[in-house]
Amino acid sequence: TRLGRVLTHRPTMTKLFISGFIGFITLFLYIKVAYGLGAMDEIDPYLSVIIGALVEIVGYIAASVLMIRLGRKTVFNLFVLFLAICFALTPHLQQRHRVVAIVMAQSSKFTISGAVAVTYIFVPELFP
Repeated sequence: TRLGRVLTHRPTMTKLFISGFIGFITLFLYIKVAYGLGAMDEIDPYLSVIIGALVEIVGYIAASVLMIRLGRKTVFNLFVLFLAICFALTPHLQQRHRVVAIVMAQSSKFTISGAVAVTYIFVPELFP
């Protein structure tokens, strides 16, 4: 059967597994960052979510513009790299400075929004 051939075709299954993994991780991190903005003690939760929405719009636009110039893989890798840097620095900086904690949280929102935008375009292209 056709489904049996697809499920036993190694390159197709590899693409499916990798794209599923990337999609799961990016959306998981997106949800973590989005809920984290509302749970911050440093700023009013409503204000934080509103700023996060604006930052998300900028993240989508930045990813779209950068994809035209640099390509999808490069932009995805850059956004994920910056997200990892934000995640690594946040616990250390959050305890010291209130404003820095807010900036790092919003930077995380920007980078994960850009990564999700690239994922929404990149993954469906693997399976035309």
